[in-house]
Amino acid sequence: MANRAYLLAHEFPHPLSPREGESFQLLAANYQLPIMWLTLFVAGDRLTVMAAGEDEDGKPIEDVVPTLLTPSSAGIRRSVARAVTVRSVLPSALHVHIDEWLRFLSTVTAPYLQLDSFEI
Repeated sequence: MANRAYLLAHEFPHPLSPREGESFQLLAANYQLPIMWLTLFVAGDRLTVMAAGEDEDGKPIEDVVPTLLTPSSAGIRRSVARAVTVRSVLPSALHVHIDEWLRFLSTVTAPYLQLDSFEI
């Protein structure tokens, strides 16, 4: 595993397993959960999925893992609203990245967004 988190965009009202979500990956982040991705979700968006993994001996197992899933329209509204707070705590030199994020969100057309952090 590469220790990545993925932001998925898809059409399903249920969470996808890491394997099912591979073809719906919009973004990937190594060794982190980007703060702007987290602005999309609320506590009630936390769900679980089954994922193939390995035990400490390297044997294959199925495991229950957490994921976040939200309707895109609600998540995007939250992220836009929360951008004000994020700007207030980040140095102004980083605000350009918030603007990039908001522009990126305006291109999302899939009805659901999901955060897959299984590898992390």
